Amino acid sequence: MERSYAKSEIEIVPGSETTKDMEQKAYIEIMIQSQKKKILILDKLISLSKDQEEYFSAEEMDYDKFNDTLSTKDELLKELNELDQGFASLFERVKEELSTHKYAYETQIKELQSSIATITSKSMILETLERRNKASMERFSKSQKSQIKQRNVSMKTVTNYYKSMSNEQSVYFNQKK
Repeated sequence: MERSYAKSEIEIVPGSETTKDMEQKAYIEIMIQSQKKKILILDKLISLSKDQEEYFSAEEMDYDKFNDTLSTKDELLKELNELDQGFASLFERVKEELSTHKYAYETQIKELQSSIATITSKSMILETLERRNKASMERFSKSQKSQIKQRNVSMKTVTNYYKSMSNEQSVYFNQKK
């Protein structure tokens, strides 16, 4: 049997949290955790970008390590994008609550602001490293193309030399007969 409650039977104690309040706090906490995870991912990306920088300056490129680094960075970037989308989605749910009750969420807002500043700083560092790596990759590519071109010229020269030598030998043998 269902029981219907009259408004007077449900007592809401002033200062007690409603389900919506608890939900909002949970969303905000998830946002904070998401930002912390994003900072860790950015740290990993920065480290991998520095490794990548070393690959270009090495005597000989370790292509396996380079490819592994690119694969790892790709996975981390996908995870970063998922975190961004989740954060944006949660922010849409709580932005009204945050703006209307700024003082109630002051600590969380400050923590989010601090993490956003850290993320911005790390993102700028990563962007700078990526620009340098792109330039290094272009220089490396040009160098490799030049080396390949030199090898091809050398191979043609050697091939032509052997062709001319074989022609001379056949002329020499023909003259002897």
